[in-house]
Formats: sequence, C-alpha cells, structure tokens
Amino acid sequence: MIQARFDTNEHGQYLGTATIIYAKASAALRAIDDFNGASLDNRLMKVAYADDHARPNAQARSFKKPGQ
Repeated sequence: MIQARFDTNEHGQYLGTATIIYAKASAALRAIDDFNGASLDNRLMKVAYADDHARPNAQARSFKKPGQ
C-alpha cells in the first residue's frame, strides 16, 4: 500500500469511504478479493477499483507510510 485517503465532509466527519493506492495491481486485486463483501462494524464493505475522479464535496485526509 502506498497511500490511504479517508473521505470527510466539511466538518471533518468521516463519510465511510476511502481510497487506497497500491504499488501493484496484483495487490489491489488481492484486497478486492479479500475484503469485498466482508463485514466491518456490522456493515458490508464494498471494495472495487475507483475511477480517476474525486468525489465532489468530499475532502480527504491522507495517511502515507513513513518515508513516503
């Protein structure tokens, strides 16, 4: 994983969505296979490839690995 970005509204509240960037497509495919449909806090996760467009009205908080 290169970067994880968690979407928030204008008040800094999490929207429940995130964008994870992987260095290799194979790692992204594995994450999709492992986590799509899995339960987290009694909710099903939807994990898929994202398009190149940012969600309007959403801000992002980025967390990069140390040294990145």
